[in-house]
Amino acid sequence: METESIPWEQTPLGQALLFLPVLGSFIWRSISYTLQTLAWIIQKCIYPFIALSPHPILLYILAPFTVFIQIVLSILVVSPYRVLLYFSDVFYPVYVFCGVACITGGLVGVLGRVLTYLVIGMVQKKPGVRFEDEADDEDGEKEVMAQEKGKGVHYALEDDL
Repeated sequence: METESIPWEQTPLGQALLFLPVLGSFIWRSISYTLQTLAWIIQKCIYPFIALSPHPILLYILAPFTVFIQIVLSILVVSPYRVLLYFSDVFYPVYVFCGVACITGGLVGVLGRVLTYLVIGMVQKKPGVRFEDEADDEDGEKEVMAQEKGKGVHYALEDDL
């Protein structure tokens, strides 16, 4: 026993689906017309307030003050700012050059200090060794002695020991 299949256009859901594009168009037009009507009503209600507003009159009366404030701000704020920007553009290469020179000088100084400590460490005698340098007792000059203590070499005159 075989049941007959009903075409989908004849089913209630199929018939409702046929009206779906029309329903969407109707809803869209309804919303559009409603919003246009509300905008027209609001515009008509607000128009007397806009027409009778003292706003244009106040702007006309305050025009000299606003022009004066614009001129003062231009002189005291805008012009110095533009001059500062101009000078910063002009002196930027000098600023970069001096910055690079300072960084390079610092690196050369640190490298020189490290190399000096390395050379002193290689030349330095063992701790506890005393030696005399430039001993000249006959002329009456002070004798210079070097005494090595720990890591550094300390030089002192004989009278100070």
